[in-house]
Amino acid sequence: ESLFQEAIHERNQKPTESIDPQSWLDRLDNLINENLSRLNEKFSTFKNGLLKCRDYIFNFLRDPAIPPDNNSSERGIRKLKIKLKNSGCFRSDLGADAFMD
Repeated sequence: ESLFQEAIHERNQKPTESIDPQSWLDRLDNLINENLSRLNEKFSTFKNGLLKCRDYIFNFLRDPAIPPDNNSSERGIRKLKIKLKNSGCFRSDLGADAFMD
């Protein structure tokens, strides 16, 4: 967690520069390669997910236009998800279309 917080802090300090992510990837690799067998299976699944998307995790450092989080996309779907949560579903296509309008 602190690794990502530090990377985001560096991006915020240099908002228009392209930052080479290699040092951050090296630090991530060191964390991934630690012997953490004592942790449960959920952590192993998380570790495998990190390995799968390792090359893309720090893209926001290379390109200043990429945000480090997905808050804007989550805000974009929030209203729809709250409606679905409260009602369970739309009763008709007409009602769904009216809600989206």
